[in-house]
Amino acid sequence: LQRAELTEEEKYEATQYIVDETNRLSAMSRRLLQMAALRGEQATRDPVDVSALMDRVLRTVGPKAVARGVALRREMPPGCVLYGEAPLLESLLVNLADNAVKACEAGGSVALSAHRDGDCVVLRVRDTGRGMDEAALARLGDPFYRSDKARSREQGGAGLGLALCRQIAESHGARLSFTSTLGVGTTAEAIFPAGENDFHAAE
Repeated sequence: LQRAELTEEEKYEATQYIVDETNRLSAMSRRLLQMAALRGEQATRDPVDVSALMDRVLRTVGPKAVARGVALRREMPPGCVLYGEAPLLESLLVNLADNAVKACEAGGSVALSAHRDGDCVVLRVRDTGRGMDEAALARLGDPFYRSDKARSREQGGAGLGLALCRQIAESHGARLSFTSTLGVGTTAEAIFPAGENDFHAAE
């Protein structure tokens, strides 16, 4: 940029590449730092209104969904409360929802929901995207693993989002579960032990 004679369009393309790579490296650095900070640590236990939590997630991921032509919504009754660290739970859901949006083509949909399953409270992110085979499902959550490497490079993914999600879930005593069918979509679930976590009036 300093030495070459470029058109305005070429300058814009070059600076946009620099911005995109900077954002990608910045996001990867943040995730690595979060993963290092979480290793072996337990999350604090404060009441978190899941309905409000999902609203924040929709505000964060919504613009990307709109840009891709993907419908993003939440489906849940009010009154679900989880005990944990709200910023970490928000990061977990943002990562899951962001991956779900990326998996969809225009006209697809992503739904966030919460429900009781026996003694557990389940946060679910379900998409109608391209889906994965069993080999890809078995590797989900491995640091730096990307089920679609070409698409991940194009969209700036580093393969750290789900690894971070797994650590966030573990720090809350929860576990992640994924089911998927090629050409149909993927469902991601964060399963929390009931205990204080339940459906009741949020404080």
